[in-house]
Amino acid sequence: MKSLKSAIIIGLLAMVVATMDSAKAQTIFDNTIFYHSFRAPMSSHINPTLFPYKAQWYVSLPNLDLGLSLPFSYNDLGLYYDPQRDVSVLNLNHVIDQMSSNKLGLAVSSNVDLLGFGVRLADFATLHVASGLRTHNRIAIPMGIVEFLQEGNAGEQRQFNFGSDDILSSQTWMYASLGGSFRIPELPISIGATVNLLSGLQSFKVDQVKMDLTTADDMSYIQFTADYMAHSAGVAGLCVDDSGSLVFHPTLSMPQSWGVSMDVGARAKLGMVDLSVSLVDLGQGIFWQENPIAIVPKTRETTIRFDGIDVSQLLQDGGLNRDLFSAWIDSLKNLPDYAVTEASHSMSIPTKLYFGASVTFLKMLRAGYLLHGEWDKKEIKTTFRCNNTLSLHANPMNWLEVAVANSFSYDGDNLNWFNPGVSLMLSRGGSFQCYLAADFVSNMYLANMKSARLMVGVNIVGKHGKK
Repeated sequence: MKSLKSAIIIGLLAMVVATMDSAKAQTIFDNTIFYHSFRAPMSSHINPTLFPYKAQWYVSLPNLDLGLSLPFSYNDLGLYYDPQRDVSVLNLNHVIDQMSSNKLGLAVSSNVDLLGFGVRLADFATLHVASGLRTHNRIAIPMGIVEFLQEGNAGEQRQFNFGSDDILSSQTWMYASLGGSFRIPELPISIGATVNLLSGLQSFKVDQVKMDLTTADDMSYIQFTADYMAHSAGVAGLCVDDSGSLVFHPTLSMPQSWGVSMDVGARAKLGMVDLSVSLVDLGQGIFWQENPIAIVPKTRETTIRFDGIDVSQLLQDGGLNRDLFSAWIDSLKNLPDYAVTEASHSMSIPTKLYFGASVTFLKMLRAGYLLHGEWDKKEIKTTFRCNNTLSLHANPMNWLEVAVANSFSYDGDNLNWFNPGVSLMLSRGGSFQCYLAADFVSNMYLANMKSARLMVGVNIVGKHGKK
C-alpha cells in the first residue's frame, strides 16, 4: 500500500511539472477553499465522492459565489497629481505596460446554487442532487494592437488573428444534477459520478477576428480591414430592426437550448492521508438552438479608416458639441456592414481537473493541497490553465471551522506566488451552517487587487452519525 501511495503521488507531481510550461492561470477562478473542509457539502460539486465528515444528510440552501479578474489594479492606472495644472493625470503608457503583463483580460463569473440535497445511504454509498444558475463573462484585451499603436509604427502594416482567444464571450445557463458515490468493498477507495442536465438561457461569443492594420507614413490616418464572426442565441433573440441596428427581443418561452455534462471522481483514504481526483464538465456543452444567429461581414471584409479628430469642433458655446458626438455615434453604428444568418452552434464549458491531497491531525486539523485546472478548448488549440492551492483547516469546536489558504499560478511567463484566501463557517446546534469565504485574493491591499472571489451561503447538515 505504501508503494502504491508513493507511485500515485510521484506520478501526479510529475504530471503537474510537465504541464507547467504550457499551463496558464485560469480565466475564472474556482472557489476551492472549501475542498478540504471537514463539514462543508459544497465540495461535492467538484468531486462526487466527497461528503461532509460524519454527516448523514445535508441540504444546501441558496448561496452566492462571485468571482472577478481585472487586467489591472487601481494603482496600475498610474494616476498622479500635477500641481502646476491642478489636475490628475493618467499615465497611459504605464497602464499598457501593466496590461501587457496580465494576459487574463476581464473575467466575471457568478454561481448561484439554488437548492441541493445529499444523503449517506450506508457506510459505503452516497447520493446527491443539486440545482443552480451559472454566468460566465470574459473580455480579452487585444494587446498586440494596443502595443503596435503605442510604439508609433508609422507607414507599416500588421496582421492580427484573434481566432484562438475569447475577444468577447458571455454564457448563462441553469443546471440540475444527480450523482452519487460507492466505496469498493474491502478497499479504502470510493468512486463516483454526477450527470448534469444543462439548460441554456443566453449566449454571445465573438469566435474570430482577423485584422490587417495599416498606418500612414505621417500617422495621419489608421486603416483597419477586418473579417469577423460572432454567434448569439438564447431566450433574448438578437435581430436586425428596421433601421438596420442589432437589437435584443426577449421572449417569455421556456429555454430550448440543452446540453448534458458529466463529472467523475475517485477518493482513497489511507489512514491520515486523503487523496482525491475528479474531472468535471465532461461533454460537448450546450447546443444553442433558440434564436440562433451568426454575424459576419457582408463582403467577408470590412474596411474602416480613421482620419483623426478636428479638436476645434469639440467645443461649442462653452460646452461639448453634442451634434458632433451624435454624428460620430451614428457613423460607428454604420461602419460594420454585417450580414445576419440563422445558424445553430455549440459552446463548450471548459473541462476541469481537480487533484487533492490532505493530512488530518487529531481529527481537528487538516493540511491540504489542491491542483485545480481547466482545458480551454479552441478551434486552433487547447490550453490547460491551472492554479495550485495550499490550505489549512481548523475545527476546534463543534460550532466553528476556520481556514486559511494560498494559491499560486503560472501564466506562461510569470509565477504568481501570493493569492491568499480565508473562510469562516459557524454552526448552530451542530446542524445549521452559515459561511463566508474570500478566495484567490491577488493582493491584500485593495488598490493593488486584480482578482478575488467571494462566497456566502447557508447549509443544514443533519444526524451526525458514523464516520
